[in-house]
Amino acid sequence: MQLAPEQILEHMKLHREDAFSQIGHFSGEGSAPCTKDGMSHLRALVQRRVQALTRSKDFDFEEVVKGIAEHIGPSLQQGVRDGKDVEEIFEPVFTSALAAAEGQHRKSIYHFQCVLTAAKIPKEFSIGPVRFSIASHFESRLASLSSTDIEFGKEVRDTEFINYLRQFGWIAAVSVPACSPRISKIRAELTARTAINIVRLWFGLGHGRRMRLVHTEPATSGFSKYLVETANRVSVSWSRTTEGAAIVDGWFEQVDVQHHKLASWLLRDIAFDERTEIVERLIDALSWFGDAAFEPSPGAKVAKLVMLLERLTTTTKKFSKRRFCRRAAILASNDASDFVAKYWAAYEFYNARSTIAHGSSSQSFNEHWAVLREAQPLITNSLFRGMEIYSLIRFGRPELPRSLEAFFDQQENRCSYLTDKLDAELVAKDRQRGF
Repeated sequence: MQLAPEQILEHMKLHREDAFSQIGHFSGEGSAPCTKDGMSHLRALVQRRVQALTRSKDFDFEEVVKGIAEHIGPSLQQGVRDGKDVEEIFEPVFTSALAAAEGQHRKSIYHFQCVLTAAKIPKEFSIGPVRFSIASHFESRLASLSSTDIEFGKEVRDTEFINYLRQFGWIAAVSVPACSPRISKIRAELTARTAINIVRLWFGLGHGRRMRLVHTEPATSGFSKYLVETANRVSVSWSRTTEGAAIVDGWFEQVDVQHHKLASWLLRDIAFDERTEIVERLIDALSWFGDAAFEPSPGAKVAKLVMLLERLTTTTKKFSKRRFCRRAAILASNDASDFVAKYWAAYEFYNARSTIAHGSSSQSFNEHWAVLREAQPLITNSLFRGMEIYSLIRFGRPELPRSLEAFFDQQENRCSYLTDKLDAELVAKDRQRGF
């Protein structure tokens, strides 16, 4: 039943939680109100339909909802006149909206400002779909492009924008396959952030403190001035932090070729949204690594790096410290003789996090810096090994483990002659410490 204008206003007063949205008017001109519940049901229906598509990951279902909302009113009115049922009316509207949304899909290259290194060589390097260029090199390429072949927005070559490009030193160009504009940007940002975290891993946590994708990552000011007042004097003081890792020119030549290939494939899977469980875990683990770099207090770094290890080792809902230590040792040990050392390194690192998380230790205690230094091999080895496991799962022979849990099950069986004794010692240590 159609509501009169005064009835609509009364409904809005009484049911503010059921506020009105707008759809295309039944006449084909202007808009008409639709309840919040009605739009929620439409969104849920469209989301299910889009998710059932073969290429569902390339669509933003909200774009399809918008297209349907614009045309469903006139179609309903005409369909009722023609004696059609709701499904017969809805189907062509959905198909048309879906086609219109797909028509907006484009291959895109996003150029994001980023902070990377203070080194100027190489001027440019790539990791899979991500190309990093120093700002001056990118500016030269931009200037060399022909206006007859490419249409330029009016601000692209504006002096103010060029100065903005130069500000942080590097540009990350990310190639994304055809998909909706919103999803395209999300993929590009995630791919670029993960690429920067991979470079941060190559350099080490200490060198990666300022590295970031500028528009998405938090950072303190690189330059500041402040006043200092003493008994008989007020003076200006200042501080400056260098943007980018203090790395020598030519550093890229030292990157392991095989690891560069693995990183390239991983970033390609992110850009194409082919995110398996191991890809998701590596994205999160590398993100924890990046987050830890930004933290000023050592305790906060410890907490985030333990979460990194947990993301790479926990494959069941039930947590066990013994399993955590076993699996961290499997990831981080260089050989069998190193296994025991890494097992106990994981134990001490986890306990350090527990004292911080449960309030018995301040996150600012200087002692945590020593804990971090001792844990560096545990962290970096685990991330590198995690990427090797990704390669094993993605490219390995069918008889090899096809999941992270299957990999750990296989490895834990192989080293049980070591871990049975270590686990018993861990239980005894915890009991002695009152855990």
